[in-house]
Order: sequence, then structure tokens, then C-alpha cells
Amino acid sequence: MEDYENATPKMDGRIHRLSEKYHFRSAINIAAEINYKNDTQISARTVRRRLEGFNLRGRKPRKKPLLSSRNRKRRLAFAKAHRHWTSEDWQKVLFSDESKFNRVSSDGIRYVRRRIDESLKTQCVLKILKHGGGNVVGWACLS
Repeated sequence: MEDYENATPKMDGRIHRLSEKYHFRSAINIAAEINYKNDTQISARTVRRRLEGFNLRGRKPRKKPLLSSRNRKRRLAFAKAHRHWTSEDWQKVLFSDESKFNRVSSDGIRYVRRRIDESLKTQCVLKILKHGGGNVVGWACLS
């Protein structure tokens, strides 16, 4: 028998709250917690269906560098100080960037449950640290 009927409105609320509070929690973990606390047998598939009903689908999170509050403030100050620069001003600047390439394997795929318009919401972004072990770093400049 399908466990779809076993999911009560109360469980729907719990599923929704758990997913909103812990965006990186999987449907398997949500089902396990609900089953443990409520002594029920609801499947991960049912949790996924319920979350899709709330418009919360598993997606790959955006990746952004992990920035301290000090760095965020400094970046904002820089942007405000240079917002009136012309194209000619920016042509005198040398831009540089670096990128990490893993030598052995990828960092793996993680999924986050979020709505379409929440891609940059802090709780839905995967924080990354650059230059982990076992990789090569490339650096380049553009003028």
C-alpha cells in the first residue's frame, strides 16, 4: 500500500518546516526524522512529492566564495567609491582572478531544496573554501 495517504496535514507542515529550516537536508533525512518522532512509516518519495507540492525542488546550489563580514563591508565601500567611474577609468585597471582545478576527483554534487527565486538566499548557497587539498590553482589577468 502506498504511504501517500499516511501523510497528514500535520506531517505536511512538519515536512515544510524542516525543509525551510535546513535547506540542505535530504528527503531521506526528513522522512527518517518524522518517522522517528511520530512512529510512522512515511517514505522519502512521499516527502519529495510533498515538497514539490510546496514548490521546493532539489536543485544544485549556487557557489559563492566564503566572505567574512569585514570583506563584504570593504567590497561595498569599494563599489560605492567607484560607482561614478567611466569606461576610460576602468580601462586603466588590471583585473586578475584565480580558479581551482581538482587533480583527482570533483568536489561532488550537493543539492539544496529551494524555490526558484531563492537561488541567492544565504541559506540556499553552498559556501566554499578555495584551495582545498589535492588541486592545482590557475591565475590570469585581463586588462
